[in-house]
Amino acid sequence: MERLKELEQKEELIGLSDNELIQVRILQKKIGAFCKQIQIKWWSKERRKWIDEDEKNSKYYHNLVKLKRSRAKIEVLVTEEKALTEDKEIVDGFASWYEMLWKHEETSEMECVLNRLPWNKIYSDEAKKLCSRFDMKEIWQAINGVGR
Repeated sequence: MERLKELEQKEELIGLSDNELIQVRILQKKIGAFCKQIQIKWWSKERRKWIDEDEKNSKYYHNLVKLKRSRAKIEVLVTEEKALTEDKEIVDGFASWYEMLWKHEETSEMECVLNRLPWNKIYSDEAKKLCSRFDMKEIWQAINGVGR
């Protein structure tokens, strides 16, 4: 955790080398995996408690599920124009963003859109790949890979 903080501070001041960017990604993945393990541990404890106490009406367990769902819900989507709070507005906001994002035919227009996104730093070869068109082989791989 300390090393990640050090690298983030260095990035703000002078930027990071490719090797340090890789270190940041590895540390972020490790932290994410650790958080997931903690979440699973607590869920298991809650589930065990529910089973041990032999709760007949399962109200306790359903409240835990509701709590988890409420934490995962997107409450507000902030666009360039305003903050969207209604479920339908949020869905429409995401839909219109992705329609705008992928309707551009020209690479230069796509680069403009991609440059506005809040990306973590990526390598130049990764950036070029993001801006390139899909070929038939990639499309077939994606279609055939669905559900695997």
